[in-house]
Amino acid sequence: MIDTTPYCNSLNGKPVAVFGLGVSGLATAKALLRGGADVHAWDDDEDKRKTAADAGIKIENFLVGGLPGYGALILSPGVPLHYPEPHRAVARAREQDVEIIGDLEILHRCHPGCKIIGITGTNGKSTTTALVTHILKDSGIDVVSGGNIGTPVLEMDLPKDPKGFIVLEVSSYQMDLCPTFRPDIAVLLNITPDHIDRHGTIELYALAKEHMFEGSGLAICGVDDEYSAAIYDRVKRKDERRMVPLSVRKEPEHGIFARAGKLIDASGGEEREIADISFIPALPGLHNQQNLCAAYAVCREAGIAPEQIIAAAKTYESLPHRQKLVRVINGVAYVNDSKATNAESTARALSCYNN
Repeated sequence: MIDTTPYCNSLNGKPVAVFGLGVSGLATAKALLRGGADVHAWDDDEDKRKTAADAGIKIENFLVGGLPGYGALILSPGVPLHYPEPHRAVARAREQDVEIIGDLEILHRCHPGCKIIGITGTNGKSTTTALVTHILKDSGIDVVSGGNIGTPVLEMDLPKDPKGFIVLEVSSYQMDLCPTFRPDIAVLLNITPDHIDRHGTIELYALAKEHMFEGSGLAICGVDDEYSAAIYDRVKRKDERRMVPLSVRKEPEHGIFARAGKLIDASGGEEREIADISFIPALPGLHNQQNLCAAYAVCREAGIAPEQIIAAAKTYESLPHRQKLVRVINGVAYVNDSKATNAESTARALSCYNN
């Protein structure tokens, strides 16, 4: 588990508030308690408060008393920060000028000592996170994954090898709570209209994701939609990060892209045809070709040879509820793709089938 002592010491004895006691919030409260912080927690759900109290966490309704003298409010990502209106916990923190952050920011401030790969996008981020993790593991690299997928970040066991990697699926909700966390390798797959109720406009939704590309490191950025392409252009002009564009519809200079089902690596200037990626069983469809292009770019940065990346990708097993063939009855295939939670992801899944 993550040692939160460095962050807890930075509080200088001030109490820290945790609001939202779901999976990640409860994990955060426990981690801060282990690190020596004076943790006060609350949730609107009585059952969650009881679970936290049973774990030895102090329950206090700071929605009533406010947060005077507190060092920070640690907010669960799903709690409204701006729209449609800030939650009362957020309002209370702002009244007292108390910093509001999330668990990814705490991870960053605890200096984990190995490189962090952050993967975001409206669609494909879970698959790409799992695929990158699979390829790294298959290549003998010490790697852990978590974030918006699987294990809460503060419950992860860090790689024992300092040359290992942390792979995080990062949502826009999480980036809203990260004033300084920026991944060493940041991946943006795509942006389509989603979570407008949270961010107010698609422009603000895109901006939350764009923050991942601030500072130094590597930026791997899709360019097939107008919002991602605009982010790529802005980040490139800043010249803070090395840039690799991704595409399955264009052939960007110095990019990695799919052409007629073939993965092309032009990141070094000259085009190299790496492999046919159109018939990998667990990665059907054009959208998964984009996911594989992104995973390839990340794993090349990690020093893995192209042929090793492709070989590992061919042994990848898809995540639950993503294009899982359930049964064929009277010649009709029944596919579970219930993780497709917006129109764009559903359309991408349907595009895999000719009928």
